[in-house]
Amino acid sequence: MPQSVIKVLVHIVFSTKDRIDLIDPAIEAELYKYIHGIVKNNGSRLIIGNGAANHSHLLVSLGKIDIPTLIGDIKRSTSVWLKKKGYGKFYWQKGYGAFSIGQSQVEDVSRYIRG
Repeated sequence: MPQSVIKVLVHIVFSTKDRIDLIDPAIEAELYKYIHGIVKNNGSRLIIGNGAANHSHLLVSLGKIDIPTLIGDIKRSTSVWLKKKGYGKFYWQKGYGAFSIGQSQVEDVSRYIRG
């Protein structure tokens, strides 16, 4: 095969520090647009992103990047961005969950993340 093809779908979940409600609903849509740009700049594709005031769910089609590097970039960049937006006490928790899914599960996982 003369080219490389990667199709890895990952459901990523991470929370705010101590699961405190730090994600203001007023900025949530803008936050996920920002995350979309970070994921894209890392050669991957955000299929859907959503969450609650204390955690985020992302469904990502990974490119040629490892999961810890992508999540680290998302957390670091969004934390700085949110602090510049006036959310000075914003922090993500250190850990995360990353779960591989099959193509046949994309619709169900997307529905779950939307809800």
